[in-house]
Amino acid sequence: MNSSTEPQPVRPSRPVDEPSASVDARHAMGVQVGEGNTQIIYSYAHAAWTDAPVTPPLVTVSGFVESPYRGLNSYDERDAAFFFGRESTCDDVLNRMAELAESTLLMVSGVSGAGKSSLLQAGILPRIRGEGLPGRPDTAAWPWVLLTPTASPIAELAIGFAAITGLDPGVLRRSLTTDPTDLRLVARQAAATDRTRPSSAPEVGSRRVILVVDQFEQLFTQCRDESERRAFIAALHAAGTDSGASEAAAVVVIGVRADYEARCADYPELADGVDHRYLVRAMTQRQLRMAITEPARMAGGEIHEQVVQVLLGELTAADQETMSTGGRVRSTAGALPLLSHALDQAWRMRNHQTVTLADYERTGGIESAIGLSAQEVYQSLTADQQVVAQRVFTRLTVTDPGGFDTADRVSGPELVQQSGDPATVQAVLESFAKERLLVLDADTVEISHETLLSAWPLLRDDWLAQSKADRMVRSRLENVASEWERHDRDSSYLYSGSLLEIANAASARITSDPKQPDLGTVDSAFLAASSTAQRRRRLRNRGLLAALTLLIIAVAASAVVAVQQSRTANAQRDLAISRQLITESEDSGEDPTIARFKSLAAWRINPSDDARQAMLAAAARPELAKLTAHTGPVYSVAFSPDGKTLASGGVDETVRLWDVATHQPIGDPLTGHTVSVLSVAFSPDGKTLASGRMDKTVRLWDVATHQPIGDPLTGHTDGVDSVAFSPDGKTLASGSFDQTVRLWDVATHQQIGNPLTGHTEPVWSVAFSPDGRTLASGSGDRTVRLWDVATHQPIGDPLTGHTGEVSSVAFSPDGRTLASASASEDQTVRLWDVATHQPIGDPLMGHTGLVSPVAFSPDGKTLASGSGDQMMLWDVATHQPIGDPLTEP
Repeated sequence: MNSSTEPQPVRPSRPVDEPSASVDARHAMGVQVGEGNTQIIYSYAHAAWTDAPVTPPLVTVSGFVESPYRGLNSYDERDAAFFFGRESTCDDVLNRMAELAESTLLMVSGVSGAGKSSLLQAGILPRIRGEGLPGRPDTAAWPWVLLTPTASPIAELAIGFAAITGLDPGVLRRSLTTDPTDLRLVARQAAATDRTRPSSAPEVGSRRVILVVDQFEQLFTQCRDESERRAFIAALHAAGTDSGASEAAAVVVIGVRADYEARCADYPELADGVDHRYLVRAMTQRQLRMAITEPARMAGGEIHEQVVQVLLGELTAADQETMSTGGRVRSTAGALPLLSHALDQAWRMRNHQTVTLADYERTGGIESAIGLSAQEVYQSLTADQQVVAQRVFTRLTVTDPGGFDTADRVSGPELVQQSGDPATVQAVLESFAKERLLVLDADTVEISHETLLSAWPLLRDDWLAQSKADRMVRSRLENVASEWERHDRDSSYLYSGSLLEIANAASARITSDPKQPDLGTVDSAFLAASSTAQRRRRLRNRGLLAALTLLIIAVAASAVVAVQQSRTANAQRDLAISRQLITESEDSGEDPTIARFKSLAAWRINPSDDARQAMLAAAARPELAKLTAHTGPVYSVAFSPDGKTLASGGVDETVRLWDVATHQPIGDPLTGHTVSVLSVAFSPDGKTLASGRMDKTVRLWDVATHQPIGDPLTGHTDGVDSVAFSPDGKTLASGSFDQTVRLWDVATHQQIGNPLTGHTEPVWSVAFSPDGRTLASGSGDRTVRLWDVATHQPIGDPLTGHTGEVSSVAFSPDGRTLASASASEDQTVRLWDVATHQPIGDPLMGHTGLVSPVAFSPDGKTLASGSGDQMMLWDVATHQPIGDPLTEP
């Protein structure tokens, strides 16, 4: 080893005319001898465990200083000799550790880009390793663990402590998962048996572990398991706080972004740490000057004073802009990565040992240096690689519920699967990683610093702006899908209603856009399962609506059951109606299912022996033949006005007409659709059929010829879920997933006026009043709206009261009352006064399932509602159920 008392020259990264560089060894922890007997001074720790890839040291083994600035990467302990400007901050944190670490966790907070990681790794840890905590020189010999939470924080704890205890990481992980407080005992064992402590180190008492958790916000942005998150926090609290019987086993320091302090405060174990957190503030002018000039001096170079003044001026301007505009983090506190990157680029562009203003200006300045570097890499790629680059950076960015973009970490295999050809993806990753814009770990990829999200115009203004809404949906989908997968694909986690529609729409856009990364396998499986479950629910509700329609036709006369309120005076009439229903149920031509309901209604009106025999006879009749011709689920059914024809539309892209008497299809299916048929409706004269489709159109059909009438009705921007004719058959209304209702002239096929807008979720049901002047619409936004058909304007305020999606609406025959039902957790039917828009009485409650169809009897005195396999009749005047729920005998 060179015996000179002065540090030996360190060779610069390129030949220059200036004197060679040297390294100050005053705070060094180790010396490595390189080529030509060169001394390379390192200040690194022997027990650093972190999930992040190990970045190359600033000084190579051959003595070259490629650059004394870390760019977008943080300084680590090996770079301590080049870390300047935070000396007083280090003193403050060390004093705070000595004061508070005896009984609580110490939280070091600051905005993104404030230099928290560099402070902890290149400032705090080297000081502790060399001098110990203030007043406690023995702490210099304490073992320490450095980690980031990642997606598996308990695993990171296990790996870190296994290195200094000799315990098996897998066993330790299982132990901490079962009982997180075990970390207290593990930390005590680590302090007592530190395997990394040199054998020559003296024994000292009351040893503890120094545990530094950097980038603590990863616990919320990457860890998706709340139980593991809570276990990790409980483990840190157990190790870092006084148990009552003994002092804390570890000094726990947490580095976290300031915008995640509120999330931390939600956990009682961290609340005290938040209250006493140390805030890393913006550097002063003097500190900035040191951070700019001293690293260059240590590498044998210099930053010209003109460059220093320009840098300080730009940072000051950023501060003033932030104060005047209230913008997001652009101040000095969060600008350090930009400053370091600009200096790194200027150092590499210099022609001599002194970085001149010309060198700096070639980088484009602080604000554009990182963007310029990213753009240069992008432009160096081939056309195919540029497409993949957009997919990669879009996938590496997530949008939180507040709409802010943050960097995400993605596994390499997942990124390849979602972004394209493995070789092309790898070439893109390597290109950006070479400029320190991406960090490549053994199996993960991430953006080196979130500053890139706002500093690269192409990424910020083009790629991210275009996909922002879809990325918000994707982020939420990934979280829910992960929970679904983790809980053995429990169906209770599946999407439904508007959430599913939004996710499916985003999925379709993502799939059709070659510049967006595909959804993951689990995400796609989750959406498929959600769609299947919703189709089954809709099919069940649509089938129930058909059955209810049959019921209303069959038991129209049952409206007279309201006379049960005066049973004695009307006993003879009840008896006559019961006998009539018994006779009809025994008719050999009657449908078996209708016969059962009629016999049941007869029994409810008059529980006689004859009615009982009729029920037994109906129950013994053969089952109703199934109408089987569709090749997939049926989404919608409707009866013709005379009740002789049934129309059905389904996922097989066809509409079929059926003879109700024979149960046979009438002619060929109505074809021409290229997507699922969601809704069907007959015109009042039964000659025309309307069908709403998933392709955003409505088609009209001639029932007699089975041929389409004219071109499809276009205008909706999403699938059409409900259609209804006006009483005179001249106007058709359609409700859509696009949250609008549209009116159409049946004769001309033209849209009438502007769309009816106001709903904020898909429109599930539309119905005309008997006079055709008013239209009602029920929506997933839990409201019912009334519209003036002539003016297309809403009539009054929305009808509110349901706590779930409104799935069905119906007018009474006199048009004075409106009924609405909720096919959601609401499970109620509500009646409304059409004139006043006020609810009539209390909600009709009694269903135990999701309520979908509602219909009035011809005299308006009885209301029928259906849910699951159960139907109920209600007295409209009293709001009381008439008898027990109707179920198949």
